[in-house]
Amino acid sequence: MIPVPRSIARIPILRGLYRVALNGYARLSRGRYMVEERMGLRAPARPGQRRRPAGFRLRHLEKGTIDTLLGLARQERQRHGGKAVFLDIGAHWGLYALVARQSGMFDRIVAFEPDPTNYGQLQANLFLNGATTAIEALQLATSDRERVFGLSPLHPNDLAGYNGRVNFV
Repeated sequence: MIPVPRSIARIPILRGLYRVALNGYARLSRGRYMVEERMGLRAPARPGQRRRPAGFRLRHLEKGTIDTLLGLARQERQRHGGKAVFLDIGAHWGLYALVARQSGMFDRIVAFEPDPTNYGQLQANLFLNGATTAIEALQLATSDRERVFGLSPLHPNDLAGYNGRVNFV
């Protein structure tokens, strides 16, 4: 809950009105996105949503992958030194980019996410985790050459993640 400012807290009636106003706002905003915290990261989640936000839902599976990834990065950094760049390709909501930031091993972190909906989710998660300046988010796809393509969702109503098909033009 948001703390009551000191100047208002000194006057009991104002303190009570402030709390009533905040509680009223909280009731009005129910049904919208709420923030959930897992793995030391924050992500929006709808109340009553059956599934966790992508990444949270698979946190036990992801933990092994994350540990392996960071272990390999640590070995390479010790072996070669210098600056390290982390690329999160197909970032969706940015789990790996945010974990890379938490590790403190990387000098630059870039997250690529071409889908507009997922890119919006990525931006929201960077904001919620205070990482908007630490992680560079690009609404681009990556490829071995320049090309134009379209994205087609396989499950348009699935809010848990984007599983799609690439249609090359």
